[in-house]
Amino acid sequence: MPIAKARGFTARFGNPKPKRLDNNSALTINNRLLEMQYNFVPKDPFLGNSDWTYHIVVTKINGEYLRNDEVLKTFLLAHNADKIILVGAKDLIQEYKHYFKQHQVTAIIEMQPVSPVPEDLDKVNILFFHKNLDSFMQ
Repeated sequence: MPIAKARGFTARFGNPKPKRLDNNSALTINNRLLEMQYNFVPKDPFLGNSDWTYHIVVTKINGEYLRNDEVLKTFLLAHNADKIILVGAKDLIQEYKHYFKQHQVTAIIEMQPVSPVPEDLDKVNILFFHKNLDSFMQ
């Protein structure tokens, strides 16, 4: 559909409304809860109360930083980490740092540029760290 037609469609019919639940449910849910947008990412209690490290290797393919099957694990780790180290080609690790920051990752992100072999130019090693300060103080 050409852009002009799409704009005309939106102008006539407006933006789509969020889907409302039907009234036939045995349980009542406030639709406003479903429509609410959150500005934070919930933390995992187990990961927050444990000392851990994790390492993954990701490859940027066709402009995508993560494969679909990597997204959940990567962001679960990133949002629960205190520190992340990105290892790879300088320009690429800068892109990954920006990508994480865009997605509300608050961990300290350090970059370690290297000169990878040609077949690894699109790969980034990501190291995630978390230290439970309560266990550290004991």
